[in-house]
Amino acid sequence: MKKMGRRGTRVRLHVVSNIPSPYNFHFFGDLSQYLSLRVRYAAEPAAEGREWPLQLHPFELIEANSIAEQREIMASRPDVVLITGSYLGARSVMRRTVGRAAGRSLMFWGERLSANTLPSLAYRRRYFTGMSCILAVGSAAAESYRAVVGDQIPVHNFPYTTGVIETESRPAHTSDRETRREPILGYVGSLTHRKGVDRIFRALGQLRRDQRPRLQIIGEGPDRQQLTELAAHLEVAVEWFGFLDPAARASVQRSWLAQVVPSRYDGWGVVVSEAMGLGIPIIGSTAAGAVQDLVRTGWNGIQVDSLEKLVEAITLYSCHPETAHRHGLNAAALGREVQSAKAAEWLAGVLVTPPSYPRSFVGDAWANVWRSDSFEQN
Repeated sequence: MKKMGRRGTRVRLHVVSNIPSPYNFHFFGDLSQYLSLRVRYAAEPAAEGREWPLQLHPFELIEANSIAEQREIMASRPDVVLITGSYLGARSVMRRTVGRAAGRSLMFWGERLSANTLPSLAYRRRYFTGMSCILAVGSAAAESYRAVVGDQIPVHNFPYTTGVIETESRPAHTSDRETRREPILGYVGSLTHRKGVDRIFRALGQLRRDQRPRLQIIGEGPDRQQLTELAAHLEVAVEWFGFLDPAARASVQRSWLAQVVPSRYDGWGVVVSEAMGLGIPIIGSTAAGAVQDLVRTGWNGIQVDSLEKLVEAITLYSCHPETAHRHGLNAAALGREVQSAKAAEWLAGVLVTPPSYPRSFVGDAWANVWRSDSFEQN
């Protein structure tokens, strides 16, 4: 395929999305180091319940007027138009039509397609026809897109990534004080049924009280009261932190034996790579895309697919903190490879010289870890 951009100029990328997000703020900032970038959002995220301040780079704007958005795309004549988020709705279809007319290349970046029969397979194929590639958020998402487009369009595994993350390893569990200290499990995220926080309580409730690690929860959500009542019923001690800024959150997380990601469903789960950047191993549900792609049981965490497996994983780390520490070192090694700066460099390479075959940012990150000597093997 031809290289993008005119000779002597940087690739001009125009991104159209739904709402800003904190992780994409860091990613787009890193990506702007390589490309001439414009990012336009359809709406501002609701202020109520939002735990992060709205930040925008100079090249990011919220454009609620879809006609104005179309005119800007046509006037700027970008090399690449990247549509992110939903492929449904009139505005998304309009973005596709205008983007295809204005740009030399049209791409889509999104999470796993639902298994629902609507919209039809025919609609999905029509929507993606003519795109130069699809950026899928995780391997499960990549498979869902390939089921629609086959091998007609390259589908790359390109998930969400974290911004600036700590990569220092936590203190080793070598001294008697460290190995005997009360273990702490942690959770970061919203308090909703989909996130499965109640599963942590139910797992801890199956352990004897003298075997239960402490539990710390960072986040808020509509299920807070219900979860508080469940914890009391199961006699599980919980320390609630609510929303914390990144620095305060990392300070709390550094004392954790492991971070639990118990989601019933999660298209990706940026909290996984954030925890890895802090050297924290993951006990994660296989229903989360990031757990499927980034966690290897016995190396940097433990994948679980049932309440019984969750109880076993918590018990293992509680009884053997040295294992958790070793897995944390490995987690930090992979965490360094899935930062937004690495993702930006990877995507810039794909945009400058588009490959005609599927590639995987996640696969390349794992390959970089295996080639290095910065991780501990079991």
